[in-house]
Amino acid sequence: MSVDDRFLLHCRDPQNWRLRNFEEHPFDPGWEVGTYSYCHERIRALTDPKAKIIDVVVKDGKAVVRSAFVVERTQGSGPKRVLHFDHFYFADGDPMELPGPYIQYRCMKLETFLGKYDLKNLWRKITKYADYKKGQKPRSIDSQSWKAMIEETSRIRRQQVRRKTVCLKTVRGRCK
Repeated sequence: MSVDDRFLLHCRDPQNWRLRNFEEHPFDPGWEVGTYSYCHERIRALTDPKAKIIDVVVKDGKAVVRSAFVVERTQGSGPKRVLHFDHFYFADGDPMELPGPYIQYRCMKLETFLGKYDLKNLWRKITKYADYKKGQKPRSIDSQSWKAMIEETSRIRRQQVRRKTVCLKTVRGRCK
């Protein structure tokens, strides 16, 4: 059984909504490597190629679409399943604001959204965002911030490998 296209809510950097939060969501979405590998285990476990993932963050108290991608392939199974993407859409300009309370986007199906709100061309609007290949820095993120985000993520990954653990309390506890 496959999970449909989804909105997935993420914590953002407190200073810059375009960056991942190092303490709450240091890995996902992994724009620099083209993976979604830690958060929302239950959703990842059931997600198949061709599913659309819409990355939602809170900006000024409202839900906005920061980025999105289509799953190209998967690796593994269950809660360790990794979603791979080759390119992603990113809000370099003003992000698309979503209606209603942001918490509803924690893992809402796109189908549910379309039934609730009259925004049938949502995905078409997202594809008008800047389109980047995995590893490519979005132009709206300065080089220093991008480099710092990647270095911190790499440092956390190395620590996990050294400890031979896959459990980050802050990441795993809030993203199941």
